[in-house]
Amino acid sequence: HHSSCPPTIPLAISTAMVILIDACCGPLSPRLDTVKGLQSPILHDPYRGVLRVRRASDAALTALFGLAMDFDLFGNDTVAAAPILQSIAERYCQEPAAIIRDQINSFAREDYGHLLRKQMNLQYFLDTIRVRFDHSVAKASEEHVHDNHSRYHDSERVKSSMYLIANALSEILYCMILATLTSSSGTSVTRGERDVGALVATLTECPLGSVCAHVVTTTVAKLLVKCRVLSPLCLGSSDAVNEGVYTRRPTRSSDIEEVSLESRLGRNMILCHYHDIVAPLLLSRSVPHYSFQQNETKEGANTVEENKAKYPCQIDFVNGTGTNNPTLPIDWTHHWRLSLFTFVWLCSLAGSDGGRLASDSTGRLLLASAKAGSLDGAFLGNIANGRSSCKTDVLGALSKLLVRTSSGEKDSGSIAKKAESISSRLSMFMPLVPGISLALISPLFQTNEFSAAS
Repeated sequence: HHSSCPPTIPLAISTAMVILIDACCGPLSPRLDTVKGLQSPILHDPYRGVLRVRRASDAALTALFGLAMDFDLFGNDTVAAAPILQSIAERYCQEPAAIIRDQINSFAREDYGHLLRKQMNLQYFLDTIRVRFDHSVAKASEEHVHDNHSRYHDSERVKSSMYLIANALSEILYCMILATLTSSSGTSVTRGERDVGALVATLTECPLGSVCAHVVTTTVAKLLVKCRVLSPLCLGSSDAVNEGVYTRRPTRSSDIEEVSLESRLGRNMILCHYHDIVAPLLLSRSVPHYSFQQNETKEGANTVEENKAKYPCQIDFVNGTGTNNPTLPIDWTHHWRLSLFTFVWLCSLAGSDGGRLASDSTGRLLLASAKAGSLDGAFLGNIANGRSSCKTDVLGALSKLLVRTSSGEKDSGSIAKKAESISSRLSMFMPLVPGISLALISPLFQTNEFSAAS
């Protein structure tokens, strides 16, 4: 797979592809969450429909799927891939805050999820991300070590490009899976089961901290944010505008849509055994975090010690630090926390028997992993990364998940249901507390805390 991708894409070609996307798919739409007032001419512009037709045209789809999303072309060059994928996400995927406003009618919404999903198989989309941006890029960076003109020597540029790629792909995946789970067509039920099954299966094949793990975990978290189960703080979004949109008083119609989305997502994830098989292994970090099967020579497979000497940056990433890894720089602790929140929510939906059994067994696994030092810094983030706002975001997201807040609702039935769901989540969270507490007071975490403070 790696040899089929060119090692470097010239800057002129990547810039030309961005210009081509703009010419075929149209310019950027004004962000609806920046519109001041409902009578803005942007919302009543009759040419908005023309732009929608333009983005669904044959020329736009050919430029999009025939060239711009050809991961075999730029799969080894993250610096070239970042602006291309970002330009796609900006045109076909809007922020959730702009979509869920009750005041904006259906004409003003820009929903291209159904269009993207009909043109692309979701399992294929995830597999290409895993193969190209997790395996090919990691191996390509090793070959660029002796290239003085390689872009991979600029670690900050590569790290920024990887984050842009991961966020853009997450927005595209979220747009597609949301369209499937909210569709009322007859085939949406089976398609939703397959799509959610693809998400869960992908988590079993990629380590936390990889691009593919970032795409899947943040997509599921965004769905839970839309259902008002999680706070946007869990995604690192503490913007006041977005927070105000998500915490507004819900209407009856939006409440029904959110409950339907939550039930469909939860049922499909339970059928895929996320809460009793996949999540416990992810949270306890009980599975190998990197495989050296692809690092073979003509003489035979390398031993672990030889690979440690040959690929030191990958070993640092496996150990959880990620400070010396220029190829996979995404923070694995962020994915771990999102998986934790998702696990607690799903156990509360699984019932008192299945959910409690999964929570108790996972709690024992977390305690054993914390004793072994595998969860150092997982709950509050890697202190070495210098994220000062991480603690606030984690505690804010946890309070949204486990604490009942006053929302000004007057329907006693709705209040009772939400109080019952939060009580169930708290009950599922309690068996996890010993392992999390031990991870917080571990020697490695204390050392990082003191070194950061000094």
